[in-house]
Amino acid sequence: MLPAKFYSELIVWQLATELKQEVYRLVRISPANRDFDFRKQIFKAAAGTPQHIIEGFGRIYPGDFARFLTFALGSMNETEGWLSDGVDRGHWSEQELRAGRVLLRRLTPALRNLHRYLSTLPPRTPWRDLVWRDARLSEPVTPGEPGEPGEPDEPGDRVEPKEPT
Repeated sequence: MLPAKFYSELIVWQLATELKQEVYRLVRISPANRDFDFRKQIFKAAAGTPQHIIEGFGRIYPGDFARFLTFALGSMNETEGWLSDGVDRGHWSEQELRAGRVLLRRLTPALRNLHRYLSTLPPRTPWRDLVWRDARLSEPVTPGEPGEPGEPDEPGDRVEPKEPT
């Protein structure tokens, strides 16, 4: 895995942002838009998840990044709680909540897996200075420019793993 150069390259951030946007959409089209306290709370929780990921990404050490991912998990869980509360309040139905639930089912393991991975790295070695192991090639690589071995030229390109020799 090569380190991302920008937080926007992280799948966890992309999923968290999709969830945030889905929450905003759901609130706008429902009676929740007039429930000001509820709206404030769910917006704050939904926005917290991608914001914590961004803040963690900007930290120097893997342990710090992992710590902010725990905050992101907390915000994500709070968002899920508010979404369920919205059903209880009659703001939306479980059917209307389906897209949000799908995003939550995708985001939860993604956040946990990234947290677990960061927790395996030396906590006080700057994470961008580490030698990364590209899981597709099973070779150590150092971060570099697109087009170098182990990194696809385009986001959709797929590099097949080498056979062990």
